[in-house]
Parts: sequence; C-alpha cells; structure tokens
Amino acid sequence: MWLAMVKDELGEDLQINWRSFALEQVNSTHGDNWKAWEQGSDYVSRGLWALRGGVAHDNRGHHP
Repeated sequence: MWLAMVKDELGEDLQINWRSFALEQVNSTHGDNWKAWEQGSDYVSRGLWALRGGVAHDNRGHHP
C-alpha cells in the first residue's frame, strides 16, 4: 500500500489526521450553497446517517 511506502520513507515522523467527509456533498449537483448535512430529517440520504454516527463516535472522547 502506498501509505506503507510513505511511512518507510518518513519513519515515525509520519502523522496522520483522518477526517470524515460526505461523498454526497462532493458529488452533489445541487450547487455550491447546498449542504448535505443541512437537509431536513425528511431528506433521503444514503450516507449521512453513517457520517453522523462516525462524527458522534469521534466526539465522545477516548474514555476507557
């Protein structure tokens, strides 16, 4: 995998900060002002609930 090659090159200096993003937003044809996450509860989405779940998980902190 290319990421392993980068780690081999950079060693322990490599730091990765993964971020969530909505493919639905990126692939939208609704225009620049439309935001997938601002749609009402009646909006049918294939991925926003999964994104919201991941964000909620990240926001809960790292408690044992």
